[in-house]
Order: sequence, then C-alpha cells, then structure tokens
Amino acid sequence: MAAGDKDEKARERRSSAPPSSFGVSIEEVATKVRDELWGPVRSQRFQLAIAFLATALIGAIHAARVGTLRARVTAGVVVFLGLVVPPIVARRGSKRLGRPASALRSAGPVLGPSAVERALSQQQLADRVAAARDHEGVSPALAALHAKRALARLPLSLLAAEGERRGRIASLAGFALAIVVVTVVALAPMRALEGVDVALARSGVAPLPMTWIEDPEVTIHPPSYLHKPNSNHHGYKKLTANRGASIEIRGTIKHPGRRLLLADDYHEVPFVDDGKGGVVARWSVAVSGRLRVRARFGEVVIEEPDWFDLTAIPDEVPTVELEGAPMTIELEKESRGRIPIRYDAWDDHGLREVHLVLRVGEKEERRILAKLDAEPKHDRGGYVLRTDDPFVRKARTPIAVRVEARDNDPITGPKWGRSLEITLVPPTIGGAESRRYLALKKVRDGLVDHLAEALEGKSDAAGVAALEKSFAVRKKELDEFLAAEHDGLGVPWKVSLVLIGRTRKLDEALAAERKAPGEVARKRTVAALETLTVRVDDALRALSNRDSKTIAKLVAEVAYDGALAAAALSPPATAVQAATMRLDVDLKALEGAGTSLRTLEGLGDDLGEIVQNDLRRVARAREKKNWHHAYLALADLAARMREPYHSFEGGGGGGGGGGGGDSASPPGDDSMEEESQGEKQAGDQQKQLEEIVKEHGESIGKVEDLLRAAEDPKQIEGLLEEAKKRAKALREVVATLPKAGGLKKDITSAEASVREKVEAMAEALEKLQLGDAKERGVSGRKAVDEARDKAWMKPGSEQRLDDVDDEVKQQLAWVEKLLAELRKKAAEKAKDGVKGVAPREKGLAEKTGQLGDEAEKKSPLPEDVKSLLEKAQQKMKDAAERLAEGEADKALEAQKEAQRLLEKARDKSKGEAHEDDGKGGDGKQGAFNPDEKVPIDSGKDFKGPEAFRKRALTGLGSGATSPRLKDAVKRYAEGLVQ
Repeated sequence: MAAGDKDEKARERRSSAPPSSFGVSIEEVATKVRDELWGPVRSQRFQLAIAFLATALIGAIHAARVGTLRARVTAGVVVFLGLVVPPIVARRGSKRLGRPASALRSAGPVLGPSAVERALSQQQLADRVAAARDHEGVSPALAALHAKRALARLPLSLLAAEGERRGRIASLAGFALAIVVVTVVALAPMRALEGVDVALARSGVAPLPMTWIEDPEVTIHPPSYLHKPNSNHHGYKKLTANRGASIEIRGTIKHPGRRLLLADDYHEVPFVDDGKGGVVARWSVAVSGRLRVRARFGEVVIEEPDWFDLTAIPDEVPTVELEGAPMTIELEKESRGRIPIRYDAWDDHGLREVHLVLRVGEKEERRILAKLDAEPKHDRGGYVLRTDDPFVRKARTPIAVRVEARDNDPITGPKWGRSLEITLVPPTIGGAESRRYLALKKVRDGLVDHLAEALEGKSDAAGVAALEKSFAVRKKELDEFLAAEHDGLGVPWKVSLVLIGRTRKLDEALAAERKAPGEVARKRTVAALETLTVRVDDALRALSNRDSKTIAKLVAEVAYDGALAAAALSPPATAVQAATMRLDVDLKALEGAGTSLRTLEGLGDDLGEIVQNDLRRVARAREKKNWHHAYLALADLAARMREPYHSFEGGGGGGGGGGGGDSASPPGDDSMEEESQGEKQAGDQQKQLEEIVKEHGESIGKVEDLLRAAEDPKQIEGLLEEAKKRAKALREVVATLPKAGGLKKDITSAEASVREKVEAMAEALEKLQLGDAKERGVSGRKAVDEARDKAWMKPGSEQRLDDVDDEVKQQLAWVEKLLAELRKKAAEKAKDGVKGVAPREKGLAEKTGQLGDEAEKKSPLPEDVKSLLEKAQQKMKDAAERLAEGEADKALEAQKEAQRLLEKARDKSKGEAHEDDGKGGDGKQGAFNPDEKVPIDSGKDFKGPEAFRKRALTGLGSGATSPRLKDAVKRYAEGLVQ
C-alpha cells in the first residue's frame, strides 16, 4: 500500500473519532489556515517579489544589450511584467484567503481534499438550513453541530509544520534568485551597465558614454602628392589634416569582446587587431568633424566621452590672374594684329596644366599653354593671340578669353581655376564686304565716267591719247581692286577672271584705235568699254546679293545669341551682369551689321532696314525692362535673317516688315542672281577646261599603257638570269660595308647608306623593275659621293667606295642601254596601237581651240591664260601628228608638255592668289616670355612654308607623274606638307 493511501486512512480515522464537546467554526479554521499555513510564506512575499523583479530586470538588461528594436521592446515588456505581476498575484491571493471557504480549500493538499470537501458540504448544509424559513424537518442546531464536528475532525495540527516548510522553500527561492542576480552582476557588471545604456538609447545613441580605448596614439599620413612627413599625436586632441590624408588611431582595448568603431556623423570604420595586442582603425579624411570611438550593439552605439576634433584642409582651387582682365577689346581697332595674354597661376600644392580657353556662345576651344609635373605651385607665362587666328576670324559674336589652371588633386579629382575674362569684340559684321563693295562701286563709277569721255571725245590721235591716259587711271584702280584684300576678303576668282579678260579686250581695242584712229575704231573701243562697264556692274550686283545673304545669316547667329541673353535676363535672372554685357555687345554688333547691309544697296538695303527696325523694337522693350518682348524681337530677327530675300518677294517671315513665303527667288528677277552673267560664263569655261584636262590625261595614260605593255622586259629570253647575275655582283661589292650605321653622321653611317641603296638596286634588278633599278642606281652613286667626303676617317674606305662606284656605274650603263632598246622595240610594237589615239588627240586640240575662240566672244580670258591654251593646242597638234606617224616616244613627250600647259592655264584661270575668296590663312601665334618685350613679326612677309608647299605640289604633280596618278599624288603631297 502506498504511503499516500496510508495518510488518507489515518485522516479518516481521526475524522471518525468522537468530536469534542464544543467543535470549531469555519472562521476559526480559516484563520488558523491563514496564520499557520500561509503566514510563513506571506512573511517572505516582499523578498520574493524583489528577487523576481531583480531577475526580470537582469534578463531584460541582457536582452536590451543586443541592441535591436525587438530586443529592446522585449526588455521593456519583461521589466513591465516584473513590476506589475507580483502585486497583482499578491492581491489576488489575499482576496482568496480572505474568504473562509477559499482559505479552507487552499489547505486541501495538507488536510486532505475529501475531508475538506465533507466539512465544507456540512457547513454549506448548515448555512442553507439556517437561512431557510421552512426547515423541512431538519434542525438548524443539529446541522450546525454536524458542521462544527466535521471541521473539528480536520487535522489542523498539520498546518503549522507545512507552513514552516513552505516558508523555508520561499526563503530559499528568494535567496537563490538573489544569488543568481548578484552572480550575474558580479561576473559581468559592464554587460549590465551596457544593457541599461542601450535600453535608454535615443536616436541610436546611448546616453551614458563609456571608455573603450586606452592610450590612443594617432598617426596622420598626408596624401602622397603633397610630399609631407607623417605627424604623430597622443591622446584626444584637435587634429588638422589635408583632405585625402589617412589617419591611424591605435590603442589598447579596455573591454574586449565589443565591436569597436571609429566614426563621425556620416560613416564609420572598424577597429581591427594590429597584431601587437592592440587595435587600429584607419580613417580617410574627407570632411571636418568629430571623430569618436564607439561600440556598436545592434542598432545602438555607446560612444567614448572624449573625441578628436578633426579639421580637414581642402585642396584649394587654383588661382589664376589674367593681366588686364576683365576688359573688352574691339578687334576692328586693334592695329597691332596681336593680343598679348599674360597670366599668373598659383595652387596650394601643385599645378598640372594651364589652358587658354576661347569661347564663342556654346562653342569652346582649349589650347595648352603649359604642361607641368604637379610640382610647381606657381606658373607664369603668356601667349600671343593673333587677330587673324581662325577661331577669332570666324567668330561673329563676342569671344570670351580666359586662362584656366588645373591642380594635381587625386583625391576629389582635379579642379580648374578660372581667371577673369577678356572679351574680344569681332569686327563689324559685313564691314569687309561693304568696303569691297564700295571699292568696286568706285571702279564702276570711274568706268562710267570714262565711257562718257569716250562717247564725247574726238576720234583723232589727240583724242585717243587722252582716252588712253584716262583708261590708264581706271585700269590702275581696277588692278588695285583685284590685288587688294579688303580686311582679308579678296575678290572671287571668277570675277577677277572676267574683269581681267575684258580689260585685255579694251587694251586691244585702244591699241587698234591708236594705230588707225577713226569712227569705226572708236565704236569698237566704246563697245569694249561698255562691255567692261556692264561686267563690272553685273559683278557689283552679284557680289552685293551674295554678301547680303552671307551677312544676313551671320546676323541671324548674333540675333539668336542676343535672344538667349535677353531670355537670361527674364525673371528669375541669376547672372545679370554677364547677360547684360552679352546683350550689349550683340546689339552693338547688330547695329554695325545693319549699317553694313544698308551700304550694299538693293537686297542689303532692304535687310539692313529690317535689322534697324527690329533693333528699335528691342530698344523700346529694353527701356521698359520687358525682356520677354526683347527676346521675341531678337528671335524674330534671327528667323527673318535666315531667309535673306527681298521683303516684297515674301521670303521668310518676321522682323521689321518682312513677310512669310517661299524661300526661293522669283523667276526672272536678275537682281537676285547669285552670279553675274560673266561669272557664269567663266564658270562654264572652267568646267570645259577641266574636262579637256581630264580627257587629255586619259589620252596620255592610254599611250603610256601601250608602251608599258610593249616594253615588258620579261619577253627577252635569258634576261632574268643575266639580271640576277648582275644583282649578285652588286651585293658582293657591298658585302664588306656595314649593314647599319649609328646615330652619328660618320663614315660608318655613310657606308651603311651606300650598302642599303645598292642592295635596293640589286633587288629591283632581280624583279626586272628596270626603271626602279635605274633610279636606285643613281641614288646609290650619290650616296657614294657623300661617303667619299668622310672616307678619311677610316683607312681603306676610299678604295672600297671606288669599287662600289665602278660596279654600280657599270650596271647602271647596262640598265640604261637595255631601257633604250626596250623603248625602241616598244615604240615599234606600239606603232599600230598609238595610231588609234591620234584622232582623239586631234579632237582635243580642236576642242581647246574652240574653247579659246568662244571665250574671246563671250568672256575673254586673261592674256597669259589665252597664251597657255594656244601653246597647249599647238603641242596637242604636234602630238597628234606624231601619233599618226607611230612615233610614240616623241608623241608622249609632246602630250606631257601639252598637259602641263593645260593644267597651268587651268590653275591661272582659277587664280591661285584668289582661292577661297582671298580669305586669310590660319595666322601664327605662340608662347612668349612676359618678362621680355619681344617684337613679334606679323608673318605676312614670310613665305617659307607656303613656298615649300607649292614646290612640293608642283614637283609631285608635274608632267613626270602619270596623269592617272596625278590627283592621288597631289593628295599625298598635301598630306605631307600640312
């Protein structure tokens, strides 16, 4: 039988024993239970609550130390429960023990559950009977007696012992929790403190700072490009470092096991083991701020109480000073032709390069003034900007000139420092065109006066002499006009060609009249003079129209730039001063352009009036500060000038009275012709001459092809073996010469050159390239002559060179003899073939004569061009006769001479001095020493490079070159001499 069953039966026996004579009440039993069973436990209740709260608090602190939001919320919940649960449990227990029945049931495990339930049932019966009005045969006194006896049978003596036991357990539990709390705190007090700090953090930073690093040592490594030594510091203090420097902070960890960081307000870097028992963090300096050592716990950090005050010294932008800037220079008034640019550039650490920057509108050009090695902190220099510089010459709107310097900052990237600007105002738009127009107009007016004199004068010898004297003056004026460059603007070659040709015809008419004065001769003179005057007038109108359109399109660019400047002044305006200056300069340029257009008369007068009207619109809007309407007026002007036609034609809309409409000139309106009648005729003549040159070149190529096919040396039996023997002899004679020379121009280098050229001749012989072999043999002999001048430097060299010369001379004579035989045979073989080319050559000669005859009738050519065409025609006739007789060699020589004369006539008719309308060259500029006053030549009189260019092109494009390859050779030569 189990021990529990034995205790139950014992309690039943005690309960069946006769009750005492008095019994007990349930209140007395409940009081006894509260005092004896729960009294010892209740005396330990406060200690238990404190122990429980301390345990919960320790757990919450360690949970909060994780640092995440979830951990911190969990810790808060645990603390809340530790504070709230014990009072609630104690209050509920007191209320339960305050009720007798509940107190008796709480003692059930000690008194026996069945006995307690029987006693409570008897008590409930007694209470129910006592409360009932009709007792139904049950005595209330008896029921109460039974209830008291049932309570009396309970073993209440057991309560005291059980109560003492429970008191001891509660005391031990509280003591155990206290020991746990004390032990945890004693073993890791910092963890508890960290947990509390983390739990109370706000915005990710704990409120209580803690020390993490002991004896911090700081080393600052400046950027390598500064070439500065390292600096060392001890402890927390103010630090100053260049941006891009590296800072090392070393120290000993005070509390191991934490994740330590070095941080400012923006980023952080970890501390790592330095291998010496400490930790180190490396910080790259970017901005100023406070550097703190901190420990990270999840999303929360605990910082050191001290910090490093870091001041980051930035790499300053280079400073550039441009002498005289800011200022404005009007190029039209710049008589020197050059603008000196002097600058000083500084940087706090080092300069890399200095640029000259030219800017027009949105277009920018940079030129390197200095390339430095990043060591100099100061650079001083200069540049000469010429007024005929291509960039300056093409500009129609103001040019902003400044100097920029770049530093050597590799950390944040190179920075450019800018100087103030020098503004270059280009010459008046259309100024050169208007001056050229006025000059030609003066020539035209003079010819009109001269024509009046011819019509009114007498036709005798005295009248002819007076007329010749007057014409000499007019011819001088015309020659001066054709030769002059009107501010860099020359005369178109077609105009020049027409006027020179017509002047020649007038000269011939005057000469004829001088020999045979009379009315008939005077009529011819008057007719020639009238034609010349008409051609000048035609050229004047055509130039006026072309120049008006050119100027109008430039005006459109300037007006558009001015419109952008006006738009920049509209609210909210930022760079007001720069935009105002830009608008002022643009308006001034437009004003000058309008005046130039009015000078050109006709179309120019119409367009100039439109420009002036729109400028008045802009002035009214500007006076009212109505920048939007100023913008509209300038934009309207730009749109109108892009369609430069007469207002009455309806070409292009906008500005000052121009209407919209077709962009083409109305048919039949000669006033709007792009070219005069004479220019068109000159252009047609030039096209015909070009065709003749091309066809004649093809004819020469045909003859050369026939000769080349007939003189193939491979057709001679045994020639290849003979050539190889001679090539071997050439190689043997130079075998003792050095293969390569040094850099010095000594005998070794000269002998190496001889060997190279002789071996090249031998190689050409082996391939039966006889022409190349001859050319290389001649070159080899020249190299021998040059080497003989240095032969004294090396004993025996002169004899070796003589042997080489003899051998080359011998082989060269063999090659020349062979070539002569081949040509003779080729001429015999090609005799029948070249006869077929004769009719074509004769036809080209006739075509050339017809060109000259037609030119005399429509648009006479200059005397030198006419003479060249006549000579070319005669040579072509000679070549045709030779070809008809089968004399290929002599015919080819005549053809080549005719081709040379044709090309020369073509070039002269186009006028080499007037190509590209006579616009100037690129100009020359360069650096200079600003400390010296050095006279700078304008370069206009120096013709060296240009002369060399012409010699190269003339030589490579001469008659010796195959006509089929002439154009390719010319392009190659132009590439070499650029």
